[in-house]
Amino acid sequence: MDKILGRALIIWGLLDLAFFAFYVTRSLWSGRTPIYSEVLSAWYTSESFGGALPIMAASIGLLLYLSIPVSGVLLLRGHRLGVYIANVQFPFRIMTVTPSLFFILWLTPLLPQQIAVVAGIVFIITTEVLKLWSLRHEI
Repeated sequence: MDKILGRALIIWGLLDLAFFAFYVTRSLWSGRTPIYSEVLSAWYTSESFGGALPIMAASIGLLLYLSIPVSGVLLLRGHRLGVYIANVQFPFRIMTVTPSLFFILWLTPLLPQQIAVVAGIVFIITTEVLKLWSLRHEI
């Protein structure tokens, strides 16, 4: 069992790096500059609505996105700090709909819309709880 749990660091680390690579690739493919485009969009939205809330909300997502490759590398290297970062990411992954098993949401369009929303929420929460459970043995 310890051998399986020891592999959790590698699996979750690779998934974090895969997500970040997907995010960067998708941004570039769409003609956007990763991170910068999100900051610019939040800034324009803030100017349009006259408040700082869009910038604060975008900051949460940006900090999460910047922390994902950091946690990925640290988990692959077996550092406890990677586990701590993964724990801190938990609520922000839920809030920003950024599950560790990011590709699982690709299945939701195959479901009827009412079920897809519930299934997506259940998938996100379940995968993040599974991640925390598997990493808790690594601290």
